[in-house]
Amino acid sequence: MAWLLVAVFLIVLLYKAGRACLPVISTMISKILIKESTEEKNLKQKIIQLRMELKTISKLDHFPKYARCERKINSLNQELLEYNKPTAYKSTVVKFGVQGIFYTINILTILWFIWRYRGEPILHLPEEWVWPLGKIVAFPTGIPGAVGFTFWLVVCRTVVNKGLTCVTS
Repeated sequence: MAWLLVAVFLIVLLYKAGRACLPVISTMISKILIKESTEEKNLKQKIIQLRMELKTISKLDHFPKYARCERKINSLNQELLEYNKPTAYKSTVVKFGVQGIFYTINILTILWFIWRYRGEPILHLPEEWVWPLGKIVAFPTGIPGAVGFTFWLVVCRTVVNKGLTCVTS
């Protein structure tokens, strides 16, 4: 059962790493599933060209031309926002879906491990080492001196959280 000690720790660590990368992963999946229309691409190209043109125009010397170009950019930006409304909604749905699937897989994995190893101790320790907390450490096995899966899961999550807090700060 020593392999289970390491396996649980790695699962908790991978879950935390996956959770940190979840926004990036869901954005990538969203971009793959939701394609940009040709009108949106054309609008973005026009905006980029007009911004390049705007940089070449002197605001003080050619103010009317500068203002016209700026108004054109603003109107194209408004048009682009209208195109983006349905896309933004779909993107949000995809992101929430990816997060939901991730959390569901995590919960089901943990529940399966708890169910599968509920009566088996992960590790046997001398009873004196866990004396005041023996029943809590042994939960749900009930064997004195044993370390139960649930307790080990809590220990792993605590260690990973503290470790990540130390690394990120």
